[in-house]
Amino acid sequence: MKSCFKMAIKVLAGVLLLGMSLGSVYFSPNGGAKQALVELIGATTADIDVAMYSFTSKELGLALAGATQKGRRVRIVADNGQSAGRSSVLGWLSRYAQVHLMHEEGERGMMHHKFMVIGDRYLTTGSYNWSINAEKFNNENLLILKDSDLISEFKREFGRLWEHSRPYAEVRGTQ
Repeated sequence: MKSCFKMAIKVLAGVLLLGMSLGSVYFSPNGGAKQALVELIGATTADIDVAMYSFTSKELGLALAGATQKGRRVRIVADNGQSAGRSSVLGWLSRYAQVHLMHEEGERGMMHHKFMVIGDRYLTTGSYNWSINAEKFNNENLLILKDSDLISEFKREFGRLWEHSRPYAEVRGTQ
């Protein structure tokens, strides 16, 4: 609780007193979130970690595949149930990126996060799934943040998810 309070004070001080920009916000449907993500992924020189509940956007999948072809390590943790959907891009994306799945058949809960960490520089988070529905139909939000404390917290959470998940090929039996 103390660390949350300290972080809130830091954010307020930065915004109100220093006038610093903490990042950008996008809303959907059709509010530019997907394009902002594609541009951010395309421009990065750092490794990328993604935790995503629903991932059906071919454009975002291609952006991550392109990042791996430029030498970036891309790791993705996704929900097992959602990854089984017909529109999921995780099957073909697992040929380029390291894809892990959580919550196998019979387990309770879901991997419902929607965030990406790019190196030590960027964090994206919000309700925005990387899906066709999120971009075209749903009311969702995406924040792109640059706060190092928040990035550290999300990196720790991604590490925890990675340790408690299994490789796509191991869960699905194919790649």
